[in-house]
Amino acid sequence: MLRDIKRQEVVAEMVDAGLLGAGAIVSLPPAIDALVDELATGRMASIKTVLEHAYDATAAGYRIPPFLRVLSAAESIAGSPTAAAHLLGKNSAPFTKVLTRHHVARARARYAQAVHSWLAAFHLPAIDILVAITEVDRFWFLALQRVRENAKQNPVHRRLRGRALAKALDEQRALWRHALDAANALDDSAGLPLRTVFSLVLLDMACPRPDRVLAA
Repeated sequence: MLRDIKRQEVVAEMVDAGLLGAGAIVSLPPAIDALVDELATGRMASIKTVLEHAYDATAAGYRIPPFLRVLSAAESIAGSPTAAAHLLGKNSAPFTKVLTRHHVARARARYAQAVHSWLAAFHLPAIDILVAITEVDRFWFLALQRVRENAKQNPVHRRLRGRALAKALDEQRALWRHALDAANALDDSAGLPLRTVFSLVLLDMACPRPDRVLAA
């Protein structure tokens, strides 16, 4: 996905510079395609260390469990454990056992412990990275909410819930693409491109700053 994005950026810049016609984007001549690949690879190399760092983090025992990230983001958005439990359970089928405020409160404590362990394992500064992690979690939660709301408008998906809905959406188009499109739409409405948000996260991971600089 990242390589495709870098290729698209390179091609768009070449079009803007008049080096390529807009109609030539669909099928590039072999020599041009090779040049675009080379330039995209160079841009990927600039964040290669960070990507490897992030990959190692996901493979480590200090990885933050996804369900904790969801519960933490829900509480942050809803404003309280009770409101978060209601938010997460409102699309559940009738008579289904749902989450309670106690689940959310316990998850909040475990989330904080998991983040602390993750930061300690990779010797990262707690202040800026913690904000970056929580903001990205909040953002993806809002994006997935938007995917769910959009699905309600489609007669095919309207009655589906949970795993069945995720599977149906994924069969139509990759679920991560649905979420990414929703995230981009949310960010466009806020006037901040999604790639800027993630660039800041990667920058913080790649270039941790001293605490006194953060305070300043």
